[in-house]
Amino acid sequence: DYTTVGMNNCGSDSDDNDDDYVELANDGDTDMSIGQSRLQCLFCRNQASVDLDDLINKHLPAAHGIANFASLLVSIGVQDQPTWVQFVAFVRSKNFNATTTEDGRLQQLLDEFRVTAGAVQDGSGDNTMPSAPVGDIDDPLMYEVDIEELLQSQGLHATADLRAAGKSNSNSQAIDKDQRIVELELQVESLKTQIVSMSTVLRRFALGGNSDDVIPAASSRTIAELKDDEDGYYVDSYSGASIHAEMLQDRIRTGGYYDFIAGNPLLFNERVVMDVGCGTGILSMFAARAGAAKVLAVDCAEVIARAKEAAAENGLENRISFYRGKLEQLDELKVGVKVDAIVSEWMGYCLLYEGMLESVLYARDHCLKPGGAVYPRICNLLLCGIDSEELYQRNALYFDNVYGVRVSFLKERCLSEPHVAYDLQSDWVATSSALVCSIDMLTASAYTSAKVESVPVQLTALRDCKLHAIVGYFDVDFLGNGDAGVNVSFSTGPLSQVTHWGQTVFYLRSPISLSSGQVLEFYVSILPPHDSPRSLLVEFDWSNGTRSEFRMD
Repeated sequence: DYTTVGMNNCGSDSDDNDDDYVELANDGDTDMSIGQSRLQCLFCRNQASVDLDDLINKHLPAAHGIANFASLLVSIGVQDQPTWVQFVAFVRSKNFNATTTEDGRLQQLLDEFRVTAGAVQDGSGDNTMPSAPVGDIDDPLMYEVDIEELLQSQGLHATADLRAAGKSNSNSQAIDKDQRIVELELQVESLKTQIVSMSTVLRRFALGGNSDDVIPAASSRTIAELKDDEDGYYVDSYSGASIHAEMLQDRIRTGGYYDFIAGNPLLFNERVVMDVGCGTGILSMFAARAGAAKVLAVDCAEVIARAKEAAAENGLENRISFYRGKLEQLDELKVGVKVDAIVSEWMGYCLLYEGMLESVLYARDHCLKPGGAVYPRICNLLLCGIDSEELYQRNALYFDNVYGVRVSFLKERCLSEPHVAYDLQSDWVATSSALVCSIDMLTASAYTSAKVESVPVQLTALRDCKLHAIVGYFDVDFLGNGDAGVNVSFSTGPLSQVTHWGQTVFYLRSPISLSSGQVLEFYVSILPPHDSPRSLLVEFDWSNGTRSEFRMD
């Protein structure tokens, strides 16, 4: 009988010999085990050797640049006999012939098998993987090669070893360059995260804290990625009339925008202006009256219909165009122009609440002309400490004794959720203020500006005091330093006239006693949580190793 082995004329590059085979006589005494069968190379039409070791250790490195065949197999998912048979069948079905060590088609072939085999295994693709080569010929490589023995002979003895080998295969023909780039980018991002985490741990350790404590990671989701049903609560909260009436009646807020826009007609005259989050359209109408050639007003809430009515009521319907929808979907809104200026009242409680900053910076990056402006230009987030036994008793301690009844869960809520206050008295302010972050709307990063991570804070006691809470607030400058025009600024701090933002109060579980001139040092982080990029997680790390955590939803 005969053993039939597919083989083309050795050394021939002709495609006419694809079906040429020679029959090798088998007298029954010849041992046709591995190492003596005449084996055809998988990757070229050469009868490489009668010896498998020579095929793997001499021919593959010399002819195809494959220095470690076992690692190559592992890298494409071949780790057992069934996948080896599939791989041989797959390659034979392609009638493949790589003629040089630099033949890029070899890498494409390997990539195609890895993707196809992976899709078949996880069910995401159609089962088109051949189980035998084209025709009726059985290839000795399929059934006579013990792939597991081969892998073990290369020092790969366990699944973990095989995976490690697959990842470490350095042969240029075996590595998917694009995939490697992605892997390296992920490693870089991972290292960045580790560096931040390590610096936090070291800092906490130096302060006497627990090195196992970590800051809750910020949300990786963006506002643009929120689905309509996920963002519905936020959008709907701005659809009613009362919230807009409250904002319009805020003289500091609305008057500040009016004073700036009306006082700087040269910044708006004949300009194209975008109003991000227009609400009732009040800022759009201010800009139109200041001489803007066109105002593009964008909002995703239902109130935009009322804004359009207000523009018509004031004879400005031809100067203002209204677009309902998410700003990040501007293509769908068909706002196909560049603007000279962006105005927006995007600030939330503690400045960063609700995540609207991201949308304004998106507008800047995608819609603003070079040399354009964003108003207001500068927003600063600050912290200070207050001493008020009255406020503390009225809120944090009230639930210890509600007409003789203790309601601990409400006390816990008070101590873990910030409180927006509108009645802080100036004489309660017991420390200096500390700048936590300063956002320049023309240069701020859309990714990092909405996050405060482990920022050191120093508050100096103005007198002997007992701190009951830390207070967050922000200041606004419409123009930056050196900008032409009449600047307008306002503050939402406890020493200024109250606004609809109030101040954000973080009650301390244990009040802190300070002497006049004493400095309180701690670190603050303000991050959007994983489950809600419009919310905030606030964390204070104290020098005694304790931590205060708050969530603002």
